Amino acid sequence: MNEKTIKFVAVSGYGWSGSSAVTDLMKEFRGYWNMGEEMRLLREPYGIYDLEHALVDEWDLLNADAALKDFIWLVERLNRTTSRWGGTGCGYGRLFGPAFMEETEKYIEQLTTFGFKGHWWWFEFKQSNLQMALNRIKRRLHIQDFENLSRMNFVDLNEEQFLNITKKYLLNLYLRSAEAKGIQLETAVLQQAVSVNQFLKASRYFESLKLVVVDRDPRDVFMDLINGKYVIGRELAESHDIEKFVYYYRKVREKKIEYAQDQVLYINFEDLILKYEDTVSRILDFLGESKDIHINKLKYLKPDDSKKNIGIWKRYAHQDDIRKIERELM
Repeated sequence: MNEKTIKFVAVSGYGWSGSSAVTDLMKEFRGYWNMGEEMRLLREPYGIYDLEHALVDEWDLLNADAALKDFIWLVERLNRTTSRWGGTGCGYGRLFGPAFMEETEKYIEQLTTFGFKGHWWWFEFKQSNLQMALNRIKRRLHIQDFENLSRMNFVDLNEEQFLNITKKYLLNLYLRSAEAKGIQLETAVLQQAVSVNQFLKASRYFESLKLVVVDRDPRDVFMDLINGKYVIGRELAESHDIEKFVYYYRKVREKKIEYAQDQVLYINFEDLILKYEDTVSRILDFLGESKDIHINKLKYLKPDDSKKNIGIWKRYAHQDDIRKIERELM
C-alpha cells in the first residue's frame, strides 16, 4: 500500500442519543466518507480491544491463539450480509468490498509469529454436541487423528508492534475501499466505533483521531428505547420501572471524561437541529475545516425533518413516568 495517510473522526453517543445526525451531516463534507454502517471492529466483543488485551496485556500461549480465532469468528460475521438462512451479519464485505477480508487476512498474518499444528480441549468446547459425538466415533474407528487437526498460532508481540500493525491495517482498509469506489478520501468517519470512556485507548490505533460525542434529552431517549424495544427498552415498556432507566442512563454517562478540547467535542442533538448553523460551525472548527467543505448542505441532514424527533415524550400516555425522569435526570 502507498504511504498516503488520512484523518479519522469517530462519532458516538450513548445509545439512541442522535449520533446518526452527525454522521449524516459529515456525508455532506467534501473528502469525508463513512462506509455506511456502524464500525464495530474495535469495541465489539472479540474485537481489536480484546485482541490487544490477549496478545499484549495478558499474553498466554493458548489464550493468544484463542483470541485470534475469536477475532476471525467476529470478522466473518461482520463480513456477511444478514439473510434468512445464512444468519445475522453486518455486510462489511459489501460495504468495504473485497478489501475487508483481504486486509484482515494480512493483519492476522502479521500478528502471527508462526503457525503450527496442535490441539487442546478448548477447541472441543466450541463444537456442537453432534460434532463432538461424531468426533468420538471417528476417533474410536481410527478414521482421523484429532491430535493434528487444528492450526494454532504462536504470537510474540510487544505493544508498539501491535499498534503499528493495527494502524496499518485500519488505514489500508479504508484507503483500499475508498479507492475501489472512486472516493477521494481525506477523512474517514467511524460510526459508533469508539465509546466515550475508551477514546484514549482507541486513539493509539490511528495516526490522527478525533471524537464527536452526541447526547440527547433523556425523555426522548426513554421513548426511543421503549418504542423500539431496544436493550433495556423491552423491560421498560412492560414494567415502567423508571428507577432502572435512571440508573441505566446515569451509568452509561458516568465515566464522561473531559478530554483536551482539540480531541473530543461534546454536542447535544437538540442543538444540532434547533441551532443548526451555530452547531455546524462548532463541528467544523473542531475538525479544523472551513465552511467550504460543506458542499452538499442539507442533502442528508435535514433539520426541519429531524425536528419530529424532539419532544416525542409529549405523546407518551404515562406522563407520570416522564415527571420522574425530569426530577432525576434534568
